[in-house]
Amino acid sequence: FPKQYDIVNRFLDYYHNCLKEHLTEICDPKRRTEGDTLTTAEVYTIVTFVRDYQGAECLGKPELQLDISQLPPLLEKDILAAVTDVFINERKQKFTEWIPNIVTSEVKDWYALKEVELTSEHYYATTMPRMLINMIIETLDMAKQMSDETCQLILGMILQKINEFRDLYVAEINNYAKRYFSDRQAFKECFTKQMVANANNCESIPNFMLIVRKKYDRDDLDDLSRSSQQQLDRYEGMGKKFERTAEQCVDIILQEIEIDTSKYIKVLFTREWFGPQAKPCCGTIIETTRDYWSSELTHLKKPLLAYLFYTWHKRILAHYLRNLFSRNTPMKFERPEERRKCAEQLRSEAATLDKEFQSWDGTSAENATEYHFNILSNIADVLEQTDLDSIVLEIATLAKKYPSLNMDQV
Repeated sequence: FPKQYDIVNRFLDYYHNCLKEHLTEICDPKRRTEGDTLTTAEVYTIVTFVRDYQGAECLGKPELQLDISQLPPLLEKDILAAVTDVFINERKQKFTEWIPNIVTSEVKDWYALKEVELTSEHYYATTMPRMLINMIIETLDMAKQMSDETCQLILGMILQKINEFRDLYVAEINNYAKRYFSDRQAFKECFTKQMVANANNCESIPNFMLIVRKKYDRDDLDDLSRSSQQQLDRYEGMGKKFERTAEQCVDIILQEIEIDTSKYIKVLFTREWFGPQAKPCCGTIIETTRDYWSSELTHLKKPLLAYLFYTWHKRILAHYLRNLFSRNTPMKFERPEERRKCAEQLRSEAATLDKEFQSWDGTSAENATEYHFNILSNIADVLEQTDLDSIVLEIATLAKKYPSLNMDQV
């Protein structure tokens, strides 16, 4: 054909204009009948096609040698925005439905006494995080294929929905614990396993969301601008909330252990604890804790295990000290020998508790947790003294070590 016919470019114009008209007819809300809306799959197909239309896989393919610089947009900006809004709104609606459904499905398994899963790392878990993660990844992958801007809008919506999910999850955990403590037999041995799994689930979600941030959030991780810092803050804020929820689950497990040891822990440093008729309080507390540790707690993630034992050691110490400083249940000694025996028992229990807790908490020797059972040994140093000068000296030493002691306690 003669060159002046410019057949290739004319055909390209005809093809482009017909395609533009057809897509506009499909996408323009003004041309669609009421109730006839595009599906998510249709929107995704159209938007990704428009994005790739002038790319290397279509008109921009080098072998074609087409001049596409003068072609008008395949879809006008307002129509493309309207179509994209259909996708965003549909995803919002889906997440609004999915989030409660995921929680409901999880809770149903709790009350059905369903066995929890055991991960390859031997931690208890449930299917909930996997369901949540798959839903998020699938949606963000689709959004990123459409455009970076769409991905950022969807990501912001997802972060908001994740916070809503946490609120629902916390409420159900609290209801579950309340029902359990009102009738422990009804849940058999499933409750503790489930609460360990819940704690592990919550601990894993912030780590996953940091991966999401790295893959889908266009803000540079090294960007120190205010906008980027605000983005980082919302991830950190969400992460801290889930970490706190994980700790709440651990606190519930501790409540269970404390109930099982209540009649022994409440009488530490009283006459029921010391003397010929004394109960084996410390030994029972250790054995009960070991029973939990050797069964369910070995499947709790290490940071949470460390939190559990550190919190538990503080509660045990609190009972010793509360009774020591109480004016209502004072320990009175009839002979110096009795004081020495009490001091020996206190010192022995402090050493035993410290040894057991160090063996349970999962920390390495280099990162060993510093427990404070030694305060009991320091108190024993005061108790075993028999002359006034020595007592005054030991009390002064104790007060220097622990400045928070008030005058009444001294």
